Amino acid sequence: MSTDIDPQKIQVYFFDTADLQLFNTYQVILRGRSKAGKADDSTVKLRRLNPEWTFSEWREAKGEFKVEGDWVGDKIIRSASFSAEREDGLIERVEAGKESIDKLFTKEQEQFLKAATNSDINLDSLKVLGPAEVHKWKQRSEKINEEICLEYWQLANPHDVLQEKKEILEVSVKVDCDRAQAVWEHFNTFLEQHGIDPGGKQVPKTSTTLDFFASLIQTGKFQ
Repeated sequence: MSTDIDPQKIQVYFFDTADLQLFNTYQVILRGRSKAGKADDSTVKLRRLNPEWTFSEWREAKGEFKVEGDWVGDKIIRSASFSAEREDGLIERVEAGKESIDKLFTKEQEQFLKAATNSDINLDSLKVLGPAEVHKWKQRSEKINEEICLEYWQLANPHDVLQEKKEILEVSVKVDCDRAQAVWEHFNTFLEQHGIDPGGKQVPKTSTTLDFFASLIQTGKFQ
């Protein structure tokens, strides 16, 4: 297995109400990522998919549109996401209140959000949730002939680092859908050989992160 010692460092922000209305009601995730050495981006992700949707108009829109499935244990979570590159420093200005949240998302992303929720969402009424500090490594494994991605997430109140923290570790591989079943089986065997139980209790990183920062807002520990 080849190893890249230095991780990619990412700050991940989410945007929702204090009671997570977007996520709980619509299964919609609004995200911004500030990535060291790479272009920053914003994403509108929909986790509640209608089987009849083809998303044809969004596949031609400016930006990166994709439909994917996250296989967690024996459960598949399907999603559609629409991402766009943003100028460096914009996310930090939004966090500091120097720019409005709507500046992070393109007109096409806002149209996708409206179509996903069938509602007009006032982006500037949302809260900034984060950042989560993420360290990301990618390693090629000859045993399963795939690139393994390792992500370490640390959740903490940026205004009071002495408060309780949470840590999340995610190990994953990304493949085309026609190879997913075979790779999933090989990957589970690979994990078991390294002392990791793929059937054990798993924590979804996005909902855990949303709950963590929403709780800080609700208890007045984070604005």
